[in-house]
Amino acid sequence: ITDGFFSDSRNILGRFLYEEMIPDRKLGDTVSFLEGEEREAFLDLAKQMLVWHPNIRKTAGQLAGHPFLQLKQTSV
Repeated sequence: ITDGFFSDSRNILGRFLYEEMIPDRKLGDTVSFLEGEEREAFLDLAKQMLVWHPNIRKTAGQLAGHPFLQLKQTSV
């Protein structure tokens, strides 16, 4: 499956051959529903989830402890 889209089978950097198919926007530009620290925490989580190389990418268990996924304490 990767042979048709990526430059070689050892494609460690993940160079996509058809870059014109990639939208001209950044993840941060699409997150208008969050603000401040919550927005930054979400973007950090997403970036850790979207790491190309599986040996570097965090596991689901590691990501489960990310601050964005933790319940917030609210005062009653």
